[in-house]
Amino acid sequence: FLLPFCYIFFNNKKNRSLQAFLLLPNISKYDFFRYLVLETFGGYYSDVDVDCLRPINSWGTENASFITGIELNSTLDNFRSLGFARKLQCGQWTIASVPNHPILKGIIQFIKEIALNSKNTSSWDFHDILDNSGPGAWTDHIFGYINAKNQNIDSPHLYDDVMILPYDSFSFPGYYGQQHIPRTDLRLVRHWFAGSWKPD
Repeated sequence: FLLPFCYIFFNNKKNRSLQAFLLLPNISKYDFFRYLVLETFGGYYSDVDVDCLRPINSWGTENASFITGIELNSTLDNFRSLGFARKLQCGQWTIASVPNHPILKGIIQFIKEIALNSKNTSSWDFHDILDNSGPGAWTDHIFGYINAKNQNIDSPHLYDDVMILPYDSFSFPGYYGQQHIPRTDLRLVRHWFAGSWKPD
């Protein structure tokens, strides 16, 4: 059902973004399209299985032009077998940005190049999707932009214009057995992790 809206959005069927979009696996299409829409219009994005727990205007993010949150901050070596792409990983289920933000421009260009130069995107497996369009690529571009690695983000932190919210703000306490006592005062959204796109 997404495709007709994409044709309207792209406006030109010879557009390289549309060419890349058509080559991507279905879930990567959704990743790519959310980045494109936010890069074009700006605003707030959340998955349909996310509840907003506090009004956005009370988040304390008014000085940020880009907002993301930590999905996983783990010391476990088996993080990939648990369905993650990075030990320190940013989530994509809630994102905010001004139009034309460099992080969005960067990941859009990255996905276009992979899609247009890949011989067979239909062969991508679960981890290829995480790394090529999903939270792996997303996290790499965010931390590349702020020039920071392996930060211990346990409170909201503004890196220049990028606000990174801690695990407790956007994520789910105890997710995948992570031993953690949540700070309820930091909770902004709840993600129910429907995961309808994941393989059984």
